[in-house]
Amino acid sequence: MTIVDYARVLKRGWAFVIAGIVLFVGAAFAANVLLPREYTSHVTIYISGQAAGDDAVAAAEVAHSRVLSYRELLTEDRVLNDVVARLALVETAAELADKIVVSNEPETLLLDVAVTDRSPDRAALIANAVVDSFVRVAVDLETCSASIAATPCLKPMGTSFPVVSAQVLTKAEPSTIPASPRPSLNLALRALVAGSWCGRGVRAQCPGA
Repeated sequence: MTIVDYARVLKRGWAFVIAGIVLFVGAAFAANVLLPREYTSHVTIYISGQAAGDDAVAAAEVAHSRVLSYRELLTEDRVLNDVVARLALVETAAELADKIVVSNEPETLLLDVAVTDRSPDRAALIANAVVDSFVRVAVDLETCSASIAATPCLKPMGTSFPVVSAQVLTKAEPSTIPASPRPSLNLALRALVAGSWCGRGVRAQCPGA
């Protein structure tokens, strides 16, 4: 097809093209306006081994082994029930867990705790409270504190100090940018769909194209 042929096709199908653009751009705009905004705040935790000299290597290995356990611990009831009580939240521990995503970069001792909420201030408040509660529970687990005597200890037999500690590197701050909806992404995706729609319209007008 020549440029002239394409121009003729577009001229015949201009209404179809315009309708597609209006439909999908309008859908993107509606999604950005009507969907509730949600904000995510992050806390970074560093898991470290507490030993020196020849024991440092062994402590580092223990710290690596703790990362997966701590990742799970951050969303367990023993941590979140405390947060619900301290902040007087309306959510249950299970509902609160749905707002939390804990991730770990492979081969690192860093945990990222992300909390999403419709309020940026509340997201940051909950994130910091979750980590505060987690650190206390982790210390209890490492030292076999009497407060959780019924809970299995993580501390190796014969030690009198925590082999592993959890340190907060960065506290959560209220985010000024919503995590969702994302206007630019919504528009980009719908622009792609609109382009596909228009392409189909052109091919329908000229099956041999």
